[in-house]
Amino acid sequence: MLTWLASYAKSGSTWVRAFLTAYQSFEPGLAEFDLTRVQRCSTSDSRVTLFNEISGKTYESLSEAEIDALRGQVQRQLATSIDSTRVVKTHNARAMRGGFPLVDRTVTRRAVYVVRNPLDIVDLMADHAALEMDGTITLLGDRRHQMGGKDGSVR
Repeated sequence: MLTWLASYAKSGSTWVRAFLTAYQSFEPGLAEFDLTRVQRCSTSDSRVTLFNEISGKTYESLSEAEIDALRGQVQRQLATSIDSTRVVKTHNARAMRGGFPLVDRTVTRRAVYVVRNPLDIVDLMADHAALEMDGTITLLGDRRHQMGGKDGSVR
């Protein structure tokens, strides 16, 4: 069963993952925190290699519909292959896409949702999306907004 770390992009999930890693891997006498340890304590549900392995195809050759159809299998694979103390980062909503759930409840133990004031992420998102502030504010208020389609666009 998966423990999700869910957040809107640019809301601080990397910081939370680093905090959890430092907490879980504390060693007395360790002089400084090693950011490479974050991968030991967390993973992501959008790792391309998982989609490649399960589909037998390259991620680039998969259509959006195929990715949607594979998402549940990817999450079930994660649930059976990772340590129960690892969290799985996602920016997905608990919604349907292409007739498939973005988050499979049957493999979900719990979710931690990082909430941050949208005003605090506008400048980060504007930089990430290469938009002006006003355009970014409009984007953040759009219920149909999604990031990272096959073309990597923000729409």
